[in-house]
Amino acid sequence: KLTVQYRPKYKVDPYWQPVGIEVRPADYDTYQRKSAGFVYDYNRQRIVMFGGINGRNVLGDTREFEITWSGGNDPDVVTMREIATPVSPPPRWGHSMVYDPVNGRVVMFGGFDASHRPLNDLWKYEPYEVVTTIETNQEGSNVVITVTNLAQWVEITEFQNKERPQPRGGASMVFFGGYDYNRNIAEYCVGGQGSGRSIILFGGTAGKTYFNDTWLYENTDGGRGILVSPGGQFSMRPSGTTPETPTPRAFASMIWGQNSRKISDPKGEATWQDDKQDIVVTNDDGSGETISRDKCAMGSAILFGARTGVIP
Repeated sequence: KLTVQYRPKYKVDPYWQPVGIEVRPADYDTYQRKSAGFVYDYNRQRIVMFGGINGRNVLGDTREFEITWSGGNDPDVVTMREIATPVSPPPRWGHSMVYDPVNGRVVMFGGFDASHRPLNDLWKYEPYEVVTTIETNQEGSNVVITVTNLAQWVEITEFQNKERPQPRGGASMVFFGGYDYNRNIAEYCVGGQGSGRSIILFGGTAGKTYFNDTWLYENTDGGRGILVSPGGQFSMRPSGTTPETPTPRAFASMIWGQNSRKISDPKGEATWQDDKQDIVVTNDDGSGETISRDKCAMGSAILFGARTGVIP
């Protein structure tokens, strides 16, 4: 059940855009595929795609789709380009990809290789970038320095611990925390840039075995994989109670919703932008205590659907 708590004045009614956007080049055979990694880099307004499967061919190409607006709410042209990188991950399908806005990169995990064997490698895609800085030389003059960083894939092999998910494809993965948009409202409970943000991975399949474990990957130096919720029998509460996690599954849809948690407001007197709100907390002895806390936008990851059964 979804409840709409607040409908802002800038809200636009949802609609599907009919096929009227020009795609360049119009060579659809170059990117017809399924089970590809597909994410939106909203800082550059580019879609990044990797791999997938086309019939019996497992692909390992990297492509970017540049979106162009000439006016209005809808894009007019989408230009597709194949990106050549010095090193590329092995071809795969059913892999998990997310955009990491803190570090400006795409992160990819696992999938099935060209022989349909499950993988658990971790890669980052750093896009083409031109960096311009102004420095002062010994004579006191300003010097403009321009550095061009070519697009590259880099495998992440160093971890602070040896934990990482078992090989799998079809895992659900989101970048948890932060905000995709900020309409000049600073009160987001996820914290400032770089704080309270991690990559979350749930479930997946090795072909016959399905998982329902939950992993957190921290963006610290070297990275750190943390099993925050184990799968199997360890994920269930005692008989007759609600399961601790969803049942094992693969290829589920999961998204990050930055304003997706309802904040209690029994009297209906506050708005979600208010700096503070008073709430009643019940103590262990049953007594009530009124405390004041930040009333800010709160987020969660939302999971829907999936499949089980042997993958063909």
